[in-house]
Amino acid sequence: ISIDTLSQSIIKCLCKIKMNDPPPPPNPSKRELTLNERNAVLQALLLRSSPNFILQRGAVKRIADEFNVNRNTIGRIWKRGMASRMNGDLSMDVASRKKNAGRKKKTFENELRNFTTIPLNQGGSLRSAAFASGIPKTSLYRRLKSGEIRVHSSAVKPHLTEAHMESRVAFCISHIDVNHGRFQDMMDVVHIDEKWFYLCQNNRTCYLRDGEEEPHRTVKSKRFPTKVMFLCAVARPRHDTHRNQLFDGKLGIWPFITVEPAQRSSRNRPRGTLVTKALASVTNIEYRQFILEKVLPAIEEKWPRNHQRIRIQHDNAKPHIRNDDPQFQEAIRRSTFDIQLTSQPANSPDLNVLDLGFFNSIQSLQHQSAPRTVDELITIVQDSFQQLHHSTLNNTFLTLQTCMEECILHNGNNNYKIRHMSKQRLEREGRLPISIDCNPAVLQRVTRQDN
Repeated sequence: ISIDTLSQSIIKCLCKIKMNDPPPPPNPSKRELTLNERNAVLQALLLRSSPNFILQRGAVKRIADEFNVNRNTIGRIWKRGMASRMNGDLSMDVASRKKNAGRKKKTFENELRNFTTIPLNQGGSLRSAAFASGIPKTSLYRRLKSGEIRVHSSAVKPHLTEAHMESRVAFCISHIDVNHGRFQDMMDVVHIDEKWFYLCQNNRTCYLRDGEEEPHRTVKSKRFPTKVMFLCAVARPRHDTHRNQLFDGKLGIWPFITVEPAQRSSRNRPRGTLVTKALASVTNIEYRQFILEKVLPAIEEKWPRNHQRIRIQHDNAKPHIRNDDPQFQEAIRRSTFDIQLTSQPANSPDLNVLDLGFFNSIQSLQHQSAPRTVDELITIVQDSFQQLHHSTLNNTFLTLQTCMEECILHNGNNNYKIRHMSKQRLEREGRLPISIDCNPAVLQRVTRQDN
């Protein structure tokens, strides 16, 4: 047999022996045992000891392997337990005697005291806030987790003058039922408003697997994105006793578009094909047309017959028609309902259920799809409008009542926080109110104003 052949045979035998060897035991950790773990170690040692408290042979090693700690740790716990028993403590206290171990934490008391003086533009991120305050970023992060500091998103709100705030308070007070001490049920109000819906978002967050290719999205122009304006009309959901069915409150959502033939041919369609285009701007002519041809017919078709008085509420945008518009007045004379057109206070999107949250609900569903054309965008927005559950609209009306209450308490200002009611839990329990009870301070102000 040659030397090379013999060497290869020896190497193969050593490899087989190495593969058949059991894996090495894990290294015992140096972690600090909790009080429950130390008591469990003591109970395990007592089970492996004689009535005279003499441990069995190999008991310390087996328990050390079971708890993955060093044998010296098990031995110290046993000695602590025996010493405690000798001193008359039958509970055999084996709690750790380490107190205030490790280096002392830096408190940064002076820096935290001056943290509130940091300008808003210098505290936009954890790194910039750490630089401005003089506190290390890691220490600032620990304060964030402990709750000493918190993250806040500051939203820009409309500027209000004294006249604006007075009109807001008067508008909110007009929705209070003083005799019952609560807000009106708002069953006779139709909220209408416009909103732009975009074909795609500039920034989108998505979750990818490790190694998955990142999506690449392109548009022709980021400055002029494809968008369509919609007019939406909603009311409060309720049971229609006349038709014996649920009125979901969704009167309709209509796009401001034009359909005209294409001026030239392209690879997508020949010349003369009807193409849907969004209106670049809306004037009072288009707005009046939509009110007369879309909103009023939808009210006549869907509105419950047990509520004859209807108030259509809109904002004070320039393209909107006046409340005493002659053509609108002529149209409502032919209606079977008593319809009035009212305006909400200026710079008050928080007093309209659409701007308050219902538009966001529609948009969240719309963003779950990826339209490519204007026609697809219109279809997706209208489908999202119909897919929303009527409870979402009803909850938004309750949120509007809480906003009105906070508006009165803050003298018409908009620097308040919306009160949480746990509406979904109350709805599951069957305790969701139709109208919220007014704060005693609000009722006192309303009474004082009436007097």
